[in-house]
Amino acid sequence: MRNKQKILDQIQQFDQHYDYDSSYLLELLADADEAFAAFDSGRSMIGYRSKLPADAYYVAAITVMRIEDCGTCLQLNLKMALEAGMESSILRLCVEAPDKLPTHLRDIMLHAQAVSLRESPDPEGAARIKERYGNTAFAELALLIATVRIYPLLKRAMLKATSCSATRFSYQ
Repeated sequence: MRNKQKILDQIQQFDQHYDYDSSYLLELLADADEAFAAFDSGRSMIGYRSKLPADAYYVAAITVMRIEDCGTCLQLNLKMALEAGMESSILRLCVEAPDKLPTHLRDIMLHAQAVSLRESPDPEGAARIKERYGNTAFAELALLIATVRIYPLLKRAMLKATSCSATRFSYQ
């Protein structure tokens, strides 16, 4: 495993940069460093994106966070999406009025939502996603939907999830 101090420094920098609380990761590292190493080895899979455009990636991630999270991971993904160049108006729609998203992003949202809710995705919507973005991007989308939920699930499993106190999100 990498140097623990280096990992602690990286987590602290991440928390400061995004105003986020990664105490659940710090606890995992402190209590079970081999378990943290296993988690850490899979993190590149979680954030993998090559062909899927940033807007589709973050619409999917935010959709999953709306379902899985009380808000802190959702806010984190909003900040990361802004850093990736997404328009704040699209992010606002994604959270507050997802049915008003442009059709290509609504297809992404509905696909991520169906999978996250353990429903059958719409085959026609999936076909439109594949047609627009290609099979490789569709596979990346599937990987994202399957893996991005690990953060809120891990947080909840470690009894570190906070209650939803903030109902307003920042889009700047």
